[in-house]
Amino acid sequence: LHVAVLQRDKEIVDLLLAAGADASAAGSSGVPLLIEAVSAGSEGIAEQLLIRGARVDATDSQGRTAVMLAAAGADARMLEMLLKQKPE
Repeated sequence: LHVAVLQRDKEIVDLLLAAGADASAAGSSGVPLLIEAVSAGSEGIAEQLLIRGARVDATDSQGRTAVMLAAAGADARMLEMLLKQKPE
């Protein structure tokens, strides 16, 4: 799943999530997959991860959330999508 997120391969991400892959998982670098998708500007993948249970309040090693990264990157659509989610 991590490789598919990094490669922005929405079709493979969808297949893996449908097969039960953990949307809240972290990649090999320890960064949550949602943060990887937001950092890459992959709105469709971020949305799929959220639908499958990715935690919007998960943080990277520097304490940043996906919301913080979307705001810093001035990605209004991504930010709006993330803000609609409720942290656990």
